[in-house]
Amino acid sequence: VRQPGEAFMASIRPDRPICFVVHGSYNRWGDVVTESRKIHRWLRNACPECPLQVVFFTWPSDGNMPYLLPVDIAVLGRRSAAHGIYLARLITQLDPEQQVSIVGHSHGARGTLAALHLLGGGRLEEGQVLTDIGTVPMHIRVVLIAAAVDHDWLNPGQRYDRALVVPERVLLLRNSKDGWLTAYQARKVIGERALGKDGLSREDRMALGSLGGKIVDLNAAE
Repeated sequence: VRQPGEAFMASIRPDRPICFVVHGSYNRWGDVVTESRKIHRWLRNACPECPLQVVFFTWPSDGNMPYLLPVDIAVLGRRSAAHGIYLARLITQLDPEQQVSIVGHSHGARGTLAALHLLGGGRLEEGQVLTDIGTVPMHIRVVLIAAAVDHDWLNPGQRYDRALVVPERVLLLRNSKDGWLTAYQARKVIGERALGKDGLSREDRMALGSLGGKIVDLNAAE
């Protein structure tokens, strides 16, 4: 059912952890509704006795040019990032003590990093900034699954270099055998490796310094 934003915010309990799930590309509305139910059951079954609020954050991820996959991937990636500002604004409306988790999959991981970059005081590639940053919750943790972003975009001076300022921890679930993320590089003539496939390089870790210590890397290929 549709509800105004005020009614949604009133339904959020600050004494319970809240988990935002951000889907990837090629998810139509019907897919989002069906998959969200499954994901919610999966999350709840992990610890059914613990209180939890789950919010599925959706963005227009339908592809328009599947016959030109490299172009489609580039367009959808930028679209996901642009919608990160809405997620960031929503998070600033939460109680400062709220425990927040964000799970981003594929291009949803890019939207997640864009939101974190904004919360950390950064500016997105299209020029968006949070001009009215409220109080950012102190306890934010993040899971990136098959992140469709360049492996070095978290480094100083790169696209989302403020994304690691806010979260306490980031779990990077990558898959070194992921065929879709192999295609991710094809969106450019000389494309960078995907973070969700190869993880951070040694050079990336050195560039990140102490912020790199927030990232836990797990290769889930097996």
